[in-house]
Amino acid sequence: MFGFVQAQDPQIPTLTHVSVDSISNEVHIHWTCEDPTVEGYYIYKKDLAGLWVILDTVPDALTYLYITTDSNSDEEIEYYSVASYDLLGNYSQRSLPHNTLLINADLPNCSRENMLSWNPYLNMQGFQGYKLTIIGKETLTKNEVLDTIVYLNENSLSYLHDNLDYSTKYRYIIAAFNDEDTVAKGSRVSASTTELNQPTFTYLNRVTVNEDNDIEIYAVCDEQASVRNMRFYRTFIENGQPLYIGEAVVGQDNSSFFIDESTFPENTIYYYSV
Repeated sequence: MFGFVQAQDPQIPTLTHVSVDSISNEVHIHWTCEDPTVEGYYIYKKDLAGLWVILDTVPDALTYLYITTDSNSDEEIEYYSVASYDLLGNYSQRSLPHNTLLINADLPNCSRENMLSWNPYLNMQGFQGYKLTIIGKETLTKNEVLDTIVYLNENSLSYLHDNLDYSTKYRYIIAAFNDEDTVAKGSRVSASTTELNQPTFTYLNRVTVNEDNDIEIYAVCDEQASVRNMRFYRTFIENGQPLYIGEAVVGQDNSSFFIDESTFPENTIYYYSV
C-alpha cells in the first residue's frame, strides 16, 4: 500500500508596520511569523506599473526586519509585502500590504497658516490614528520655539497648523499608531515662514493736537523693516512706565499714524513712545 504526503504552503507572514527612517529615508519593514517550517522570506515591492516584484530575500526564518537600500519614500508612497518559503521550495501567499506615509505642506508666502496633508496608512492591526510631531526653530538663532505632538483620529488626513511665527523653520513628522503602541513613522517635511527684517530704528516723527482736541501721533521706521503694525504707548511722566494705548497699520512709506482720543492736552502733559 502506498501513500503520499501533500506539501503544505508555509504560513503567510503578518506585516506589523513599515516605518521610514527620518535621516536616511530608508524603509524598515517589520513582520511576524510563527511557522517552524519556514526557512526565509521574500520581500515584495509594488512597482510603478502596479506589479508586485521581489525586492530581496531574507534567508533567516528568525529575522523579522528588512531595511531597504534605495527608497524614495520622501517623494512617493511605497507599498511592501512579505511571503515565506520552506526547504521544499514551497512559498506562501503574500501578506496584506502596508505602505509608507508621505506628508505634504502648503505654506503660501507671508502666510501664518500651513495646511498639512498625508495619505492613509493601510492594514495596520488595531489601527488607532495618526501622530503628528511638530518642531519649530527660529531661522536666525536656531532656538527651539516649539516641540509638540498632535494626535489625530483614523479618518484624519490633514491638519491646519496656524498662528505660525515668522522667521521660523517648522519640521513635521507623521506617523500611524495602533492599540499596542506600534508606531509606523512616515516621511517628514519642513517649511519656513517668511523671513522678517527687524527694524533698525523706529521713532516718533511728530505729535500734535488737532482741532478736536485729540492728539495725533506720527511714527516712522526704516524702509527695510518687515513691519505691519506699530504699537503706541503713553505715560504722564518722562521715562515713566508706558501704557499701551493702541496700534496702527504701517503704510507703504513705512510711516504710521495714530489718534489718541482719551486725552486732555489743555491741562496735562503726555509722553509718547512707539
